[in-house]
Amino acid sequence: MIRDRYAPMSAQQMLIDGVRTTNLKAAVAGAATFFQTYVLRAGFLDGVPGMYIAYFASQNTLQKHLILCRLRNEHPKK
Repeated sequence: MIRDRYAPMSAQQMLIDGVRTTNLKAAVAGAATFFQTYVLRAGFLDGVPGMYIAYFASQNTLQKHLILCRLRNEHPKK
């Protein structure tokens, strides 16, 4: 799937940039992305497709934060 390609690349870049995250931050970031995409960017006006876009955007954000957590645990010195 597409998330299997882009989320790991984003997480790797976040690791290089020194971004830190936790499982709680991952959950909050995913929910915040859904809210931002669906409500603030008026995705609800697109109906069901807008909801899917917001959902997939939030899943990607959640996934990259969780992958970053895993990478941080594997390489604690970075």
